[in-house]
Amino acid sequence: MPNATTYTNAQILDLLSPIIGLTYSEKLQQLIENITRRPVRALTQDSEMTLDMRSDRINLFLDNAHNITRIAFF
Repeated sequence: MPNATTYTNAQILDLLSPIIGLTYSEKLQQLIENITRRPVRALTQDSEMTLDMRSDRINLFLDNAHNITRIAFF
């Protein structure tokens, strides 16, 4: 893999695909931020989002049990 600062979105999706289905934690978020060098935010169905579009930000979508269901960039 390339240096963490050069990961493309596609490479990050490949890297993070194993976390789909895992329970979200702040420790997991910090680990992802440290590996990818990108900001991460977790979103539940009730989360309010800002309208600022940041293609470098990793969004983790969570179900009601806080399991990660999807990863997106915006």
